[in-house]
Amino acid sequence: MEKRRDDRNKVRQLINVADKMGVLNDISPRGANVSLAVLPKERKVDLTLKINEKDIKVSAVIMWVKQKLTYNDKNTLGLVVIDPPKDFIDFCEDVKPK
Repeated sequence: MEKRRDDRNKVRQLINVADKMGVLNDISPRGANVSLAVLPKERKVDLTLKINEKDIKVSAVIMWVKQKLTYNDKNTLGLVVIDPPKDFIDFCEDVKPK
């Protein structure tokens, strides 16, 4: 299996994915892993997260989905970020373990 270009950094933050509330699990400048109760209808999605009290929008494409098996489970999505803004890249750098 091919190794990721960037390390993913663990984050626990609420995030909006295609107008559905979810949880950001990990992040890198090129991708993210999120958990959602309801899957988006489209493969291309917009993410909105709070960075320094500002809402930052990022476009992404769903690369894989792990669907929930029971009512209490959450769906997990692997996302590839498209043209991330500088605020997003800086946030990814800030959450790296020191």
